[in-house]
Amino acid sequence: MEGTQLFRQYKNFDEDTFYEYLKRLHYKYPRCFLFLDKAPPHYKSKKVKSYFMKHKDTLIPVWIPTASPEFMALEECWNISKDQLLVLSYYSSLEEFRERIGDYFRTKRFNINMRNYLLANGS
Repeated sequence: MEGTQLFRQYKNFDEDTFYEYLKRLHYKYPRCFLFLDKAPPHYKSKKVKSYFMKHKDTLIPVWIPTASPEFMALEECWNISKDQLLVLSYYSSLEEFRERIGDYFRTKRFNINMRNYLLANGS
């Protein structure tokens, strides 16, 4: 809504890394709704569930139905980034590719209107 974002790159995606990201996100955006899929680190982690319960008035998860990428605006971000990072691109190493991805997501502003995205793709 304010044109800000929080990007972090982790070696693994598990409950511990998501929990750490969630705390940083909550610190930066003290009152927000989070649109999440039901990946196990989001949905099944006791640590994450406990954090959501503790902050239920300020951090509200909205669970996207399983197998419904049309409801995830992030999917549009992936599509845009794939075109810009993969088409006609060469990376001499995996490390170079990781660095480029990190730079891209730290600086790219997608400006996707969530309401319009959901209305256009959810019908």
